[in-house]
Amino acid sequence: MEREWIRRLRDLGYSEYEAARTAEKIDRMEPETRELLEQWFQTGRLPGEPLKGFTVEELVEQRGMTVPAAFLFLDWMGREPEQAAEALASMPDQVIVRQE
Repeated sequence: MEREWIRRLRDLGYSEYEAARTAEKIDRMEPETRELLEQWFQTGRLPGEPLKGFTVEELVEQRGMTVPAAFLFLDWMGREPEQAAEALASMPDQVIVRQE
């Protein structure tokens, strides 16, 4: 399955190295979170309900994460909530500049 994750991540613009490292982490995800990521790859729809207190969309839009990175973060929140919350608090919000 890891090879399939690498292919999908490469299609999203990840380098070979980034895709391989990320695929390893995806393989170790909680099954429920990995299933939601799989559903996104198949449908392009993000889950609307919060997971571990956040939505994937919030993490993508406000923190500039890729969708796979947001799911990995949510998985981390489930395993090490204090460390993950601390890391999130140290990240700047995404600055969005609108062209008019």
